[in-house]
Amino acid sequence: MCFKSSAVKNRTLQFKCFEFKWTKKIEREDYVMGTEIAFQNFLEYWAEKTPEKEAVYDGFRRMSYYELQEEIRQMAIALSKLNIQKGDRVLTSIPNWHEFVILMFALEKFGAIIVPSNTKSAEPEIKYLMEEIQPKAVFLFSPDQLSWVKDYEQFCTVITVRFHEKGYRSFDSLLDTGKDGQLDLAKINPEQDVLCIMHSSGTTGYPKGVQLTYRNIFAFVTANGEVLECTDQDVTYNPLPHTHVFGFIIGIIIPLYFGGKTVLTQAFDPKRALILMEEEKVSISLCVPSMLIREMEEYKQEPKDVTSLKIAFVAAASCPAKVLEEAYATFHCTMMVAYGSTEAGIISSSRIGDSMEKVCETVGRAVKGVQIKAVDDKGESVGPGEAGELLVKGPLIMKGYYQKLAETEQVIDKNGWLHMGDIATIDSFGYIKIVGRKKEVIIRGGENIYPAELEKVYYSHPSVMEVCILGFPHEVLGEQTYAFIKLEDTSLENEETLREYARGKIAKHKIPDKVIILPEMPHLPGGKIDKRELKSIN
Repeated sequence: MCFKSSAVKNRTLQFKCFEFKWTKKIEREDYVMGTEIAFQNFLEYWAEKTPEKEAVYDGFRRMSYYELQEEIRQMAIALSKLNIQKGDRVLTSIPNWHEFVILMFALEKFGAIIVPSNTKSAEPEIKYLMEEIQPKAVFLFSPDQLSWVKDYEQFCTVITVRFHEKGYRSFDSLLDTGKDGQLDLAKINPEQDVLCIMHSSGTTGYPKGVQLTYRNIFAFVTANGEVLECTDQDVTYNPLPHTHVFGFIIGIIIPLYFGGKTVLTQAFDPKRALILMEEEKVSISLCVPSMLIREMEEYKQEPKDVTSLKIAFVAAASCPAKVLEEAYATFHCTMMVAYGSTEAGIISSSRIGDSMEKVCETVGRAVKGVQIKAVDDKGESVGPGEAGELLVKGPLIMKGYYQKLAETEQVIDKNGWLHMGDIATIDSFGYIKIVGRKKEVIIRGGENIYPAELEKVYYSHPSVMEVCILGFPHEVLGEQTYAFIKLEDTSLENEETLREYARGKIAKHKIPDKVIILPEMPHLPGGKIDKRELKSIN
């Protein structure tokens, strides 16, 4: 898809009590869809075209495009008065609130970098981020967090959000200071300038800061918006934390980029999710597999009118086929799965119109602009259907880890290919099937066992809700295979019957040496199973 730019005369438009100003107007198809330059200003387009239309609802406040753009302008001016400049980092610890949306777009106006941190982070994690990124300002949502950043106040401004504390600026008071003043848009180099630093989930240690440029975000938005066939009529339900690209880009930026509406929730609750789908007429619902399962359980107890649903978009973790099939039968909407990482964004997705077999058995095919290949241990491409490490290349790929050149070079080779660390097969039509993590391949008695292969067997069991396969050291075999399983509450299965279930369905040496039944599966904030916590259970 190619769009040509069009330059027209300077123009000033007035709405209510403020002005939008820019040096050139770009027509809708170019302004919203076509250029990286326009990407910095797309909210102005929608504030002009549909000023009264609702853009954001977070359960606390409803904001129109007019109100959103006005408060973004005010916040940008206020932040510039704090001497925050292009390239400065700003750390946030804010839930899925409208304040985060305002702040993110305000910083983007003059090229400052937003660094979202999870609201569930503990004191050592926040202090680690403060040391790592040296922020010019930090936005906090809880009074308990103030003591954590006290030692850093000499080089950064602390702003409170939805609470007031003597001696500190509040979000609202800061917003007021931006009512007067002018702001010049920063000159952005889309390929080099960083819009945000997202942090990887950190399952093996402290997370690494992933630098995403304006070009990365633009490519992510346009490619995945095209896959979802987004329009300005869409309402997106987003219960996912904005500390991950799924919630940040798919859940916030894409709906607003296409002139739709994003419905944010601070914490996922299945009952509340269904109520919002009914009341807000949600057309695109974002979720991880565990959320989808809980939504279906709630729907069985108390059905809601969810006929507005067009798509249920599932990512961040592998989703069992039986869950996708049941969700399709329950919600009567298109089921879509996606695959990616913080470093690469969502690089593959199923498509509207794909068969349920493709949706259940693969993670779709590459989105626009993304190149993929699977390679063997020598770096040579393997044939269709053969397993190899998945490599990705294209404009979605991160600039690099923040201040970690060596770590960056370990994952992005000299030819620009990002090594995903996953073992995958790619069929002749480009559909990807994830076999397992390269680092998590279990070598038992000299035989390779890919966790995803065994997990698939157990997900076919009617009583298995979630499963995670891990390898543990063994003196004789090298490694043993453990299956951590969460069952339905009514299940009568035990460890031995679950081991027997795998017999005949997979090679004998791949049957788990030990099954551990858990009342609840531990999860990271982004929805993935917390494998580090499972490792500590044994």
